[in-house]
Amino acid sequence: MISAEDAEGAIEKTLRGERNPGKDIDGGAERLLRAMLKDADISSRNVHREIIGGLEKKLIEIVLDGTGGNAKRAAEILGINRNTLSRKISGYQ
Repeated sequence: MISAEDAEGAIEKTLRGERNPGKDIDGGAERLLRAMLKDADISSRNVHREIIGGLEKKLIEIVLDGTGGNAKRAAEILGINRNTLSRKISGYQ
């Protein structure tokens, strides 16, 4: 299983240009999702929202950290509008 720390490290390496983002993404994503499903509350009907929301939040945090908090640059990296990024961040608080 891939740990959250391993996933975070892979994303940070990608941001620094030290890793090909397409390499092994399917295997890594599958391991991460399987691990997250073990921890998810599968009795709820919101498993998709919980997992995707958690991944998205962590991705945004890591990208923002990698850009030194530059929301405009983070939005460009993520491929979303800066206002969308701001709205997502506000929703996490």
